[in-house]
Amino acid sequence: MDKNYNNGKQDEKTENNRLVGAPGGICCSIFIKRTLIPSINKAKELLLRNQTEGTEMDHVGQTLIDSFSWFWECFIASSGGTLESTPLSNDTQIMLDKVRRSVSLAASPPRNFSKEERRRHIIRSLALNADLSKSLLRLREELIYDYSVNAHPKYRGHTIHEWMCTEANKAERIESENSEELKSGDAEADRVNSVPTLPSGSISRLIRQLELPDGLSRHCPEVIATHTPDSVKHEEGSRCNADFVVVFGTDNTASKSQDVEIPNEGATPSFLRRFVCAPMSKRAKESCMNGMNTSDLVPPTLESYAYVPTLGDRQFQHVTDSTRRTIDGWEVSLVNFMMPSSKNDNVSDDGFLYGVSLILNCNTDKISDEVTIEFFNEKEHKITWSQENDKPKLSIFIDAKVDTFNDILRQMSLSEIIKKQRETAGSNSSACITLGITLVSHQNVIPSMRKTLSRLFGDVSCVDETHSSRGIAAPFASILESFRSKEEIEVPLLTSLLNPYLDFGWKSLSMPSVSKQKQTFETSAIEALVESITPIPLALLFITALLEQKIVFTSRRRSNLVSMTVALRQLLKPLEWPHLFVPLVPDGLANDLIQYPAPFILGIPFTPDSMNLLKSIPENVTIVDVDVGRVILTKNFSTHFDTQGTSEEKKATTASLRSQVLHLAETLGGVIGSKQSDRLWACDSPHVDSIELILRKGEAVQNVTRDFLRELLAGSGSCCFWIEEERAAPSSSTTSEEDASKKTTKIEHNVLFDEDRFYHLKRLRSDGMYIPLFNDEDFFPASTTKTPTTSTSTSANTVDNKANSHAEQMQISSKLDTQSTYSLSLDHFDLIIDTFLRGQLLSSHLSSRRKETMSFW
Repeated sequence: MDKNYNNGKQDEKTENNRLVGAPGGICCSIFIKRTLIPSINKAKELLLRNQTEGTEMDHVGQTLIDSFSWFWECFIASSGGTLESTPLSNDTQIMLDKVRRSVSLAASPPRNFSKEERRRHIIRSLALNADLSKSLLRLREELIYDYSVNAHPKYRGHTIHEWMCTEANKAERIESENSEELKSGDAEADRVNSVPTLPSGSISRLIRQLELPDGLSRHCPEVIATHTPDSVKHEEGSRCNADFVVVFGTDNTASKSQDVEIPNEGATPSFLRRFVCAPMSKRAKESCMNGMNTSDLVPPTLESYAYVPTLGDRQFQHVTDSTRRTIDGWEVSLVNFMMPSSKNDNVSDDGFLYGVSLILNCNTDKISDEVTIEFFNEKEHKITWSQENDKPKLSIFIDAKVDTFNDILRQMSLSEIIKKQRETAGSNSSACITLGITLVSHQNVIPSMRKTLSRLFGDVSCVDETHSSRGIAAPFASILESFRSKEEIEVPLLTSLLNPYLDFGWKSLSMPSVSKQKQTFETSAIEALVESITPIPLALLFITALLEQKIVFTSRRRSNLVSMTVALRQLLKPLEWPHLFVPLVPDGLANDLIQYPAPFILGIPFTPDSMNLLKSIPENVTIVDVDVGRVILTKNFSTHFDTQGTSEEKKATTASLRSQVLHLAETLGGVIGSKQSDRLWACDSPHVDSIELILRKGEAVQNVTRDFLRELLAGSGSCCFWIEEERAAPSSSTTSEEDASKKTTKIEHNVLFDEDRFYHLKRLRSDGMYIPLFNDEDFFPASTTKTPTTSTSTSANTVDNKANSHAEQMQISSKLDTQSTYSLSLDHFDLIIDTFLRGQLLSSHLSSRRKETMSFW
């Protein structure tokens, strides 16, 4: 609260002087009453019944420990608790010191006890200590008295109090007009002695009018859905693979509005035309049966993300790209991609479509037609190779009508089709011919989709049993080209051809769930990032993302771009990247997205067209060259806060921030390197007697970034104050009683964040003074400790599946490490902390926290 306010706005002539610590006492007293005493009573009840073991006791005991841990860190710690800065009377201070001693003694069992004995000793000491319970109640009474004597009178003289009185009078006047009972004398007396009520929306109006003093910021909590749509739930045992399959290819002219243009260097652009799009999963088929178009579920721009251009000519290409060139001269690419889902998509739970595309490119006129292809209608699916008239024959047995499709295959050979396309292309006769098949899902099942297409291509392209990596692509290209004809014939045949491979792709992974596949993909993505970027540049990249700068990844390997971007986002957990995120940018969007004004993470494939773009990239963009393994740091760092002074002084601030980032990256990168390979990074140590390396790369990086973020966010929950207001839905004179009973109240939320306290805690942590109550990290692991909740939570506090999946990650910010290994000194890294504090990453994190993890709610 600010002492000097004028109608809720700061007076420029007066100094901004906050009543630091004013809410500490009242918040602590509420916590004692609402959370701490009930947890003590519940544990005491079980212990007095000699119920010292079992699931219920484990839960109640852990809740008690967590409650006292939070009570210490948030309120009563001698260094860092909110009561440290709260003006207290002598009686209150004496009672606070007594509680501190009792809690500290209970939290320090004999060191020779086992872990289980220590846990039991702590629970009994906290629950059965009658003197401690009495001291807590006495402390609560003293805190309320101090607040009413010291803080509340100042509040009554504040403009906010005047506003509240005005709102209360308004509510009283409305109630008087609507109630006849208030005309009696007894009712009037009751009205005078009752606590005044506030009208609906008064708190929200107050917050909108209020100009917060320096050191306080307001954040709006996210609205979280309370259920997962049925359409995204997989039935137990159902296949977790692609939702749709799309077949497409190049065309010389755009005859449909949905055709995607692809540039050709020095030639007329070609177009990608979608031949067929077929639903493959049960939920996709149900969506189509319910009247949804495939273009709504699979956007027309899909091909621009799935497309892969020709490899071009490069030195040593016969070595580096040997597995992507077939014996008959085709270039074959199997790439992962992600793209934003359509506006009409209510299935995807993270806003992305996930895909794997198999792309065949042909730059030669010498197309082999030696293979005869024929489909057979059989129940048992199989693919066989044989000899017929001294020519290889590919026989495909599927459970579908095949006569019409066989006629299409016989009408014209693949070489004749390609020759005809190039003849009609005119000046574009040398353009590359592209054919592709893409599997798409609304959830991340990339591992199973990739195995599906890899096995399908392997069976169709290998003319012998050796399954050489350099098979022939022409038969597969002929099949894809044949889908250009009649869609009503293609869909059943295509689904029948793919279904066995979709089953294989899922079952070969031991039939994992969507969550397991997602976890597998994210883990492999982090490993790819660590293999591509060395420790210090990797630390530089992590800090740059943490400070929400513009980042562009570039690589010739498109799947690697998706992995790099996803991995970087994973390293930021529990923080969620809130800005533009496009793992694989189509060529047609790169020029526009690179000029996007807000922070972004983009993956731009390295092509002849993008080469010129990357040369003229803005100076405020950090470039990550994945193939070279380097990070080119931006020259113009965004600070996210207004820097005072002249333009030269602002440039100096930006330069200082960049210097701090480089310094931190060097030290944090050293930690990452030592955790990945301790012998390599400690090679100058006299204790290293061997050059044998012990590598622990991906896991080591995740551990370091997780611990760094835990330290950076430590204590942030105790700086938050949750404010919510229930607002009744507006009534209508025509509303029936039945409709009125179904109305739900609207709850508006706000979070006030005490930035001054956050800075104070960071300084204490860097000085090693803000320490947790329980010092045994093995006994109370930070990743499993839960901040206490109470039974008084309302239905509005229900957390959905998405929030629960992040609950453990969010607790990182509520748990202190015994040693502040990764704490940042404000003397050396003040600009980094300032920039992080003003960024959207922290704001989104604070807004997504559960209210029980805050100082007040």
